[in-house]
Amino acid sequence: MKNYLLFFSLSFLFNYHINATTCKWKGGEGNWNDPSNWICGIVPSSEDDVVIDSGIVILETRVIISSVIISGQGKIVGNANLTIVYNVN
Repeated sequence: MKNYLLFFSLSFLFNYHINATTCKWKGGEGNWNDPSNWICGIVPSSEDDVVIDSGIVILETRVIISSVIISGQGKIVGNANLTIVYNVN
């Protein structure tokens, strides 16, 4: 029974991250919750990986994402919480 439970748990975790979308910020200054600011065309959610190379991303509401890479001139600002459930670079 323990082996089945472990297999199910590992399978769930693997499948959870494999379905993620990578959403890249278009650059410039704008609100996180505006889908037009993201190259992927959607607002990233808890299953998505985020890349911010440049620009200022403004958080006004709580955000949960899978991972984030912030490089170059990219910044996240605001008074809301950002929860990352997988990885930060």
